This record gives sequence, structure tokens and C-alpha cells, in this order.
Amino acid sequence: MASEIVAKRLLDNLLPIAEIPIQYGAGVYALCLRGDAEVPGILAGQQGLLYIGMTANDLSVRNHLSYRDSSRSSPRRSLGALLRQKLALSPIARGSGRSKRDFTHFRFTEDGEKRLTEWMGDNLLASQVSVVDNTRMVEEELISQLKPCLNLTKLGGWKNPQRARVSHARSECAALAEGAWLADRR
Repeated sequence: MASEIVAKRLLDNLLPIAEIPIQYGAGVYALCLRGDAEVPGILAGQQGLLYIGMTANDLSVRNHLSYRDSSRSSPRRSLGALLRQKLALSPIARGSGRSKRDFTHFRFTEDGEKRLTEWMGDNLLASQVSVVDNTRMVEEELISQLKPCLNLTKLGGWKNPQRARVSHARSECAALAEGAWLADRR
């Protein structure tokens, strides 16, 4: 399936994120803003496009609304970091603090995760397309073609001009999570 066809299917079949059907197998997915929804300091792409992702295993586990917390979801961490002040989110370490990843892969307090999940449910649309062969290559082509503002890697050779803003917000959250962890140890 050519990436242009997949891109059209992704953007033409957007549903509220809470209504994404369970779909098994490999594929790609898109996260987009609804209508007049905004993420502070970010310019979304066509049809509100924010993020393109893939899984070689199972699309059913890529509904980022259902994640327990942000520590295992790059788009959730990015959205939370960008919405931190608006939603009054407090970043915390995801684990014991023994690893730097416990801070860079921060999560938010339980009530903050609930507010982020509610915001996502109210403001995000999503879609999924099964892609059996060359899923990673299709994802790279989609990123290069559609230029989603929350994708931070240089997949497809695309250099995201909003990467610095997203990375800075995430770095601030990592520093706050580490600071909170250190304060708890005193």
C-alpha cells in the first residue's frame, strides 16, 4: 500500500480517540486535534495532525488514551509537557530514580494523568490503518509527507521545526520530575 493511500485513509477516517475500534496486527496511526482545539505554542498540520506512529505488533495497544500514564507514551508525554501549565500537571519520576530514564520518561501525578486523559478525550481525533509489510518504511514516508509536529525523531529525513519547542517542554518536565524526586529524598 503506497504511503499516499495510507495518508488519505488516516486523515479521512478520523474518530474521537475514545471511539477508536480495537484493531489487531501491524499498522500506522495518526493523532489529530479536533476542530478548534489547540496545544499551546504548537502549530498542528493538515486536519490538526499532531503525531504519526506505528507498531509492528498490535494496533490495539496504541490507543494512547488508554495508557495508565505518560511514561510509556511519547505523544502523551509531549502533549502533557506542552499542556503542563494549562492543565496544572505535575511531572514525577516514573520509577525509583535509579535511571535517568525515570526522569526523561516522566509521568504526571495521578490526578494530572486523569486531567490529561480527559483533555485528550475531549480534544483528539485518531485513526489507524493496517499495514502488514514494511510498516516502519510506511511510517517514515508518512512522517516525511505529512510532517506531524509532535514527532521528534528524524524518520523519513524530516527535520521538525517545532522539535525544539516540544523537546524544551519535555526537558522542563524531566527537570521538575527529578527535582520533586530529590526533594522527597531530603
